[in-house]
Amino acid sequence: MHLFSKADIFASSSPEVLDSLPLPTLLVDPSGRIEYANALICKLLDEEAGHLVGRSFLQGPWLLIYPDNTAIESAQELLDDLPQTRETIQGKKIGLIFKTGTLWLALYAQPQFSEADEYLGVIITLMDVTASTEKELKFSHQSERLRSVPEHQTNYIIRTDLDGNFLYLNQAALAQFDQGEEEDVFRSLNYLTDPIYAIRCIKAAAYCIEHPGSHRHIEIRCYNKDREYFWTAWELVGVTNEAGEVIEIQAVGHDISKKKRMADLLGETSQMARIGGWEISNFSQKVSWTPETYRIHDLPEGTPISLRKAIEFFNPEYQPVLRKAYRKLITKGESFDLRLKMLTALKREVWVRVIGQQESVHGNFVRAYGVMQDITEIQHSKEKIKHREWLFQSVFNSTADALFIIDESYKIIDCNQNALRMIEVEDKDAVLGADATSFQKEPYQEDTIATIRKTIDEAGVWTDELEFVSTQAKLFWGSLAITTFPKMGYGVVRVTDITDKKKAESLLLESNENLIKANKELDRFVYSVSHDIRAPLTSILGLISLTEMESMSDQVRDYLKHMEKSAHRLDDFIKDLTYFSRNARLKVTSEPIEFEKLITELFEQYQFMDYQAPVKTYLDISQSCTFHSDKSRLQIVLGNIISNAMKYHLGREDTESYVKVKIEIDEKEAVVLIEDNGTGIANEHQDKIFDMFYRADDHKPGSGLGLYIVKETVDKLQGSVKLHSEQDRGTTFTLHLPQLTPDS
Repeated sequence: MHLFSKADIFASSSPEVLDSLPLPTLLVDPSGRIEYANALICKLLDEEAGHLVGRSFLQGPWLLIYPDNTAIESAQELLDDLPQTRETIQGKKIGLIFKTGTLWLALYAQPQFSEADEYLGVIITLMDVTASTEKELKFSHQSERLRSVPEHQTNYIIRTDLDGNFLYLNQAALAQFDQGEEEDVFRSLNYLTDPIYAIRCIKAAAYCIEHPGSHRHIEIRCYNKDREYFWTAWELVGVTNEAGEVIEIQAVGHDISKKKRMADLLGETSQMARIGGWEISNFSQKVSWTPETYRIHDLPEGTPISLRKAIEFFNPEYQPVLRKAYRKLITKGESFDLRLKMLTALKREVWVRVIGQQESVHGNFVRAYGVMQDITEIQHSKEKIKHREWLFQSVFNSTADALFIIDESYKIIDCNQNALRMIEVEDKDAVLGADATSFQKEPYQEDTIATIRKTIDEAGVWTDELEFVSTQAKLFWGSLAITTFPKMGYGVVRVTDITDKKKAESLLLESNENLIKANKELDRFVYSVSHDIRAPLTSILGLISLTEMESMSDQVRDYLKHMEKSAHRLDDFIKDLTYFSRNARLKVTSEPIEFEKLITELFEQYQFMDYQAPVKTYLDISQSCTFHSDKSRLQIVLGNIISNAMKYHLGREDTESYVKVKIEIDEKEAVVLIEDNGTGIANEHQDKIFDMFYRADDHKPGSGLGLYIVKETVDKLQGSVKLHSEQDRGTTFTLHLPQLTPDS
């Protein structure tokens, strides 16, 4: 082992990085269980990774002890305080007692935190220090001899061999670095030194070995016996034998923590605040910068700088401003505080705040000094705020609605341009301070205002439609929305002009009233037609029947037959008009439907009409529950389809004409198929067959309203009807009729 050697502490915790490390490494999760173990740790502990992962840290078939041979009850105690202290564990020596012997390890632990400051776990690195520990025990007898060195010194005196192992610590060193004189103090110097300063120690020791009798000064961070770090300054020298060879290294040190911590605190706070210092001597014009000032300029610390070069970092438009301010500072003693843009050595644009003042002796200028702060983020934030304000004003003034900003007492504190146009005002001053309800035709009463406030508190917004009046007495309708933001002390009133909408609603209401009136008149007309025309038709049909009983010529009998058909045709047309009117007017009702009785009656009703040949009828019903619907409307729908099926049969002697009705009923709907083998409907007519007054065959009797009434009535029943037909082969109607319970 080399003098002042150390273990690495790693910042990355990915498996690939852990596997590539040259030291045995573990990744422990926040609960203290091993999350990942690289191959070196498995080899060191003689365990497979699968046996280590998921187990509590260092809990295995061994006894875990401290160097003083006391057992550790729980190894997790080493890590319990990491999330709070955030301090790394550097070189904590532990021993693992196996059946084959004791393995001494130096433990390094680095806690890991997320960007949100959440504790993620710890990276553990173990270094085998068994050999050095055994050497410490070997040289323990020399400790007593070396204690003859004066022990009253307050400086720390440490002597090590060329491998960095302790040979001697005086009383001051023992008190600072270990438990006491009787304890085992012969540890490697790695136990005392922060690993990040190991290279500095190694170089200093190498210099002393190469230059016997020469001293080397270093300042490093060390750990005391409580594992608290402190700063020390050391003078290292090589101790030679009679042959002039360096055989030991002696280090004499003292505590410089107070001085170092104050310097570090100043540097860290300057870096956190991005504040650097600067100074210009009056005599030499030498420019001095602090480390943070160099970082702001993206320059290596210590780079020589002149006043001219320092000013040239600033943008050309700001350089005269800075020169003028500097001249006033040295000639008149006027301090300055400027915000300037500059271009760093890495061509980064940054904003800085430069503050300068002077020091004088007996009225004579001695030096100029001050601070420089990186305010790029602050400046960008201000620019973003300005942009957002501009964007808000653009949206605020470009919206088509009138917007009023109100305070907690509902007084107007701002409004957009459309608000001014809506209330016919040219200047905001005419409305600022006015009550938000002052432009309403009928302002809200106190009890309504109380309701509004309560509604906004509960729902976040109040909406209403009411009439407004402009300053020029112009009336208009507006949709009002009020939203308040109590924590911010203001609210927003939005008014949308809905005058055209209100006019359209008024016209629509008037049209609806006229339509209702026209429907009522149409109902009366249909009723009058069905009553006043059907009565004479009934008389005519009766007289025709009586006349047919008398003796007459065949020609006269033929005339009477045509008269009877025309009268029936007119009667059917009147019935269709009546059905159409009733379907549009009457409310849908619901009652249990007996399909077998209903279809049988329709078969009987239309079977014996004056057709050329009888039509065979079939009925097949599959029913698992009671079906509810509007019976009168079902009679109209099924009657029209069945009558058409019988009316448009082929009438050939070699083919039996039929009408088949198949019904399937479940809890949701009834599916009705009505199939015939009649004349069918040509393709060019099928998409028009449900149109009003459309007739595919002018040679057959009918009004052209039947299938139109079927479609309208099925829609009323919330169902659907589909047609499938082939000319000279037949037609099938499929009806889907939903259950209409009394609650539907």
